[in-house]
Amino acid sequence: MLIQNKQEDQPAPLIPLEPALDNQVQEGVIRCNGRFYCPAEYTCCQAPTGEWGCCPYKLGQCCKDGKHCCEFGYNCDSAYSSCKKGYSRVPARPRKTAWFL
Repeated sequence: MLIQNKQEDQPAPLIPLEPALDNQVQEGVIRCNGRFYCPAEYTCCQAPTGEWGCCPYKLGQCCKDGKHCCEFGYNCDSAYSSCKKGYSRVPARPRKTAWFL
C-alpha cells in the first residue's frame, strides 16, 4: 500500500529577500582581500612582507621588490627600478599604500 504525504505536495513557502548589507561594498574600488582595497583602475599588489599596496595601472605587474610596479606588457627590472618591454625601458612606478576597511 502506498501512503502519500500531503506535505510533499504543497509548495514551500516563499521567503522574502532582503537587501545585502552594504557596509562592505563600495563602488569604484578593487578588493585586495577582506580588509584592504585600492581605487578603481589600479591593481592590488602584495609585498613579500604581506602588506598590500596599489599599483596605479589597471592591469599592472607587481615587482618582486614589493615597492614598484609596471604597466601591462612590461617586465620589472628591480636592479634598475625600471620596466622593460623589448628595447624600451621606463621608470617603474612606486606602489601606493592600500586603503584599510
